[in-house]
Amino acid sequence: MKLKVKITGPNVHNVGYRYFLMSNAMDEGLRGFHARNRMSGNEQEVIALVEGDEEAIW
Repeated sequence: MKLKVKITGPNVHNVGYRYFLMSNAMDEGLRGFHARNRMSGNEQEVIALVEGDEEAIW
């Protein structure tokens, strides 16, 4: 299963946030994980693409 997740908030671009997400993805046994920072107007976003078994993603 593949899933695209958009995380928004005032501090999601802070140092260590994407690493935190990646560490959790690895702990859950997800086969694929990619995250990037993006701005939408004045709002910070992190877009995460994850791939793995449905049970691991949910």
